[in-house]
Amino acid sequence: MLFPKLASRHEGWAAGLHRHHDHADDAFRHGRSGTRAPIRFAAAVICEQCNSADGTAKRKLGLPAEFSFSPAEIRQFVRATPHGFHEIDYDAALAIFKGDAGPMASD
Repeated sequence: MLFPKLASRHEGWAAGLHRHHDHADDAFRHGRSGTRAPIRFAAAVICEQCNSADGTAKRKLGLPAEFSFSPAEIRQFVRATPHGFHEIDYDAALAIFKGDAGPMASD
């Protein structure tokens, strides 16, 4: 049920979508670094829970704020659940960050 407390409530689907981008260049663009970092992946639109999983994994693992997982990398450590919150495999995320995850699917 969408908008269950409003008179305009109705059944349907809703999805939160976000533009996900590589934060590697943010420090340069915002004047916190004099060096432009290489961009690891092109910006893409992904679901809000996958976008959030990127930040959650970085915070929990103590990874640099300038690092971003690509959509293909997120796909390797996030398990989507129907009508629920995505599950994050933090060990897999750390292995990806360290470069120990083996070959990755293309973006």
